[in-house]
Amino acid sequence: MTKHPYLWKHHLFSSCSKIMMRFSYGFEMSSRWRCLGTEPKKVEYYPPTLPSVFFASLTSKSYCSVLNNPGYDRNCQLRGALPECMLACCSTKDSSLISVPAPDGHYCRGNMVCLGGKCETKEPAKKPR
Repeated sequence: MTKHPYLWKHHLFSSCSKIMMRFSYGFEMSSRWRCLGTEPKKVEYYPPTLPSVFFASLTSKSYCSVLNNPGYDRNCQLRGALPECMLACCSTKDSSLISVPAPDGHYCRGNMVCLGGKCETKEPAKKPR
């Protein structure tokens, strides 16, 4: 076990790793290394949900404004059809249109959902092994 005060007792870093961490975080930031020696806090459990559920819960911001910037909104006049699993985002300033991938879980073809940009069959979540 290491006797270094800034490393957890059960973690062993190579000398190369220690040098690279010091180089990356700076020698003057040694006070921030103390976090490596603290006990981790309890991990909060959140039920697994798809990103579309999160974005649907946003009331003051749309998916487009979160994904791009506050100058875009999903409420726009669209001429023609967009490819499947894509959303239209319009600029609030000049009404220019951009298309962005729909978040995973966005409904397509009725009861199917977008996953990784493709319309897939919705299946119940599986428990981790």
